[in-house]
Amino acid sequence: QVIGGSVAFSAVTSRIFVRDVGVVSDAVSETLACAGQSDQARTVTEFSRLLPTYQRFERKYSVFFRPYAIRNDRCLAADMQRVGALLSKVEPMVHRGDLGEAQRQLRKVQPLLDAMIDRNGLFRGKDRSFVA
Repeated sequence: QVIGGSVAFSAVTSRIFVRDVGVVSDAVSETLACAGQSDQARTVTEFSRLLPTYQRFERKYSVFFRPYAIRNDRCLAADMQRVGALLSKVEPMVHRGDLGEAQRQLRKVQPLLDAMIDRNGLFRGKDRSFVA
């Protein structure tokens, strides 16, 4: 019973992590789409949603919560710092209208998010939201 409960808890917390990465990834995608359309006003709006979304994610997984599936991920903290640094770098670009460069820099975020999932043996996709 305890082993089954531990496995179930691990699966649930892993799903939460995958979902949370997906929320950040979706916010990045929305911002990229607006920047790609050279729509500065919408890019600013989407970036203003992306930044706090990422900050909540970073705070949650660096301070409050470390699911069993990612407990040994030695790269997670560094990847979160890289994403945070990229977003800090992009913010002034978005506000001054340098959307081409903002888009180039934001494209570097997605591989970091994907790596958080992939190296921990977690998967997401259209056919399955989670497999451990």
